[in-house]
Amino acid sequence: MQRKQEGETREAVEVSATVEVSTIVSCKPRSKSNDASRPAPISWTEPEDSSATPIPSKTEGPLFGCCSVLRSTGNVEQLNRRGCFPEQLVVSLEHRSLWQEFFCRGTEMIVNRAGRRMFPCFTLSVSGLKPKAKYTMICEIYLADSHRFKFINTQWMPVGSAEAQPEKSTYVHPDSPNTGAFWMRQGISFKKLKITNNKEKPNENVLLYSMHKYYARLVITEVKKASSNKEAQPPRVIYQEDFPETTFIAVTAYQNEEVYMLSQ
Repeated sequence: MQRKQEGETREAVEVSATVEVSTIVSCKPRSKSNDASRPAPISWTEPEDSSATPIPSKTEGPLFGCCSVLRSTGNVEQLNRRGCFPEQLVVSLEHRSLWQEFFCRGTEMIVNRAGRRMFPCFTLSVSGLKPKAKYTMICEIYLADSHRFKFINTQWMPVGSAEAQPEKSTYVHPDSPNTGAFWMRQGISFKKLKITNNKEKPNENVLLYSMHKYYARLVITEVKKASSNKEAQPPRVIYQEDFPETTFIAVTAYQNEEVYMLSQ
């Protein structure tokens, strides 16, 4: 009889402990420490002139920041969209994870006199365009910093002022202008874009300066049809967006071994 009571007591204690533990687990409040430890989103330094180009601002950490900063934002496009654009228009950077892998290490792009294609390639997908309207796709490469850089002790360091050069270099997609249906079906690939350091004869290539930092911007203009009674209207910019993941240093040879290995 005594053993039976002891067994019942033991079972009651085990059941009570189980209920207590499950209660603690199910009622445990959500921790708020995760929010505090999240990296701050990418910030932008707004110039005094509202028409000027926004430049990524990075006051802490390595030159190119960290890929966790990009990943924490979820959707980078929402951070740096400029102006008032159609809400239904959505542009996404293709191969984003690859761009981020390069970004974490400090992306380098090879330039030479003959012209070299960018790797990774600046490729995007788009939706929300009017299928029958015609659009021109433009890639603008902007100078991202006012310094010249040098690779010292496995990292890029500013070593002086940037050389005098245009604020941006423009490349028009060779399939432009084309219909919205075409762009939404084919995507926007600037695989034919070549960057060069040939100042005398850049030809159709984008002229960049070695050891300077740049980033890519996409500009979409809508081409209006000329009516019989009115003159043709100039193309209207309906969308423009900077992609901070594409920030890179122009070089004549890879300096960072990790970037070189990733590009192979």
